[in-house]
Amino acid sequence: MAQSDQQYIYYPAIGIFLDSPERWTEHIGTEAERLLALQWASAQRKGNYLFFPSEQLTFFTTHFQHKKITDRPWKSIGTSSNANSLGPLGYLLVSSDHALQTLESMAKHYEIVSSLMALHVTKDSEFLSLEITPSPLLPKLFADNLVITMIQSMAQFGSRMSNNDWGIVKLDLTCPEDPAVLTILEKDITACTFNSPSNQFRIPIDTTREPFPFANIDAQNMALAQIQQLRQELQSARTLSAQITQMLSAVGNNFPTMEAIADTLNVTSRTLQRRLSTENTNFRELLNSVKIERAIYYMTKKNQPPKQVAYLVGFKDASSFTKAFKRYTGKTPSDYLLHHLT
Repeated sequence: MAQSDQQYIYYPAIGIFLDSPERWTEHIGTEAERLLALQWASAQRKGNYLFFPSEQLTFFTTHFQHKKITDRPWKSIGTSSNANSLGPLGYLLVSSDHALQTLESMAKHYEIVSSLMALHVTKDSEFLSLEITPSPLLPKLFADNLVITMIQSMAQFGSRMSNNDWGIVKLDLTCPEDPAVLTILEKDITACTFNSPSNQFRIPIDTTREPFPFANIDAQNMALAQIQQLRQELQSARTLSAQITQMLSAVGNNFPTMEAIADTLNVTSRTLQRRLSTENTNFRELLNSVKIERAIYYMTKKNQPPKQVAYLVGFKDASSFTKAFKRYTGKTPSDYLLHHLT
């Protein structure tokens, strides 16, 4: 799997819909679909993000792409959206000074939310436009649903940020014309253009610098600091070594081989070795680091003796365990325990 094939989603942006059967069933789909999503998210989550290969996204979306924009599960989703569901990006949006800053901030920082949506701001003499481009990996109906939901959420943000009338905003939508979409977005046909070549959220240029009553510079600075931390987390977590460490950590003590990991990532073992070498590591080091971390847990939390732990985590003998342990921690297992207990 090439690095560009690794997709990601900021978990809080969807976690709000995955935390209970009632909420999932009410807003997105059936009980069976909820369980599928929960299992999928549980397997793919690392920190604040879900990471997954493109082929897994295709598998997952096949269970939801039959939903129409006007189906109730999609129709209600925006009513639960709030600043918190987008994390610091949401707080940055609701604390912005005016519409121009809001849309430019959203376009600049949206990559921390997901690789499945790209945002771009353009201006002309009449409108400031935010173009919303879903990933081509998403089925058309699924992508349309996400755009409608995103616009609906932005409308709700806007209603809290500004005294401006939501009616002044014009929308270009790639989805087919549907009166129910107008109802969802609380727009009339004169404000929406359907079957457009792109999805655009357009605000009259002469209103884009009107101040928002809830602008808050302290909230903006806090959000920007959090966004920087998330960007660093995202960059770190997307490394191949982090991916493999997560895969090894997610299983029991019967660890997969390098060949099995390479097959899961859809690369050859040789390619995997070469890419790990660019990150100054190798598969054996990653495997041993996971084994040692697990050994430390068994020794310090479960009070199991080092010799027993050595075999438990998969070393062939106590000697090789001690060598690996000292290379990783700088201490022998006995010295580590002595230091830990004191």
